[in-house]
Amino acid sequence: MSDHQITLENLRDRIWQAIRNRLDFTVSDIHADIIRGSVPRGVVRSHIYQYVRLLERAGYLERCGHVPGKRSTCLQVLFRLRQDVGVERPMLTTAGTLSSAGVRRERLWRTIKILKEFSLDELAAHASTHDLEVSRAAATRFVRALTKASYLVVTRRASARSVRRWRAVPSKVRGPHTPRYRRRDQVLFDPNTGEAIRLGDGDE
Repeated sequence: MSDHQITLENLRDRIWQAIRNRLDFTVSDIHADIIRGSVPRGVVRSHIYQYVRLLERAGYLERCGHVPGKRSTCLQVLFRLRQDVGVERPMLTTAGTLSSAGVRRERLWRTIKILKEFSLDELAAHASTHDLEVSRAAATRFVRALTKASYLVVTRRASARSVRRWRAVPSKVRGPHTPRYRRRDQVLFDPNTGEAIRLGDGDE
């Protein structure tokens, strides 16, 4: 994950929070809010527009009118938050559909925080629902990344009579957002802190 990608991850989180704070808004409104948050100006306006359009395509936003522009005679589109899914922004594909991988990751992290201790099978089972199954393989990848980043610790080693178990490190549960693992880049990004932890090459 490059520094530019990290900036965009942070930017989308801030856009979503600004949208939730305003409910009805224009792209200029969100731009003003984001600039106050000290995000680099060069990436802001175009990416706000792109992400707003993506959220609209996915059904999270709707157009509800037009308002005069503050610095021009052109009318600006007024958007409204149609579907508020909470502090965790929707993880969308470029086509505007919900990313199943993102949903699985959110459910895994939420389950990790609820369970005091767990095995991989227990984690996958508790994170699964009737509409989306979380496989043991998906749980393994996420747990491995979190362990490498010191977000999890092993509480019991695997043996002939028992399976390996983990628990979350309390000091690493630092906010409402789910850590995001990019397997291709071997990076764990924590949107709560803006920290990108490089995990090294390959899997253990």
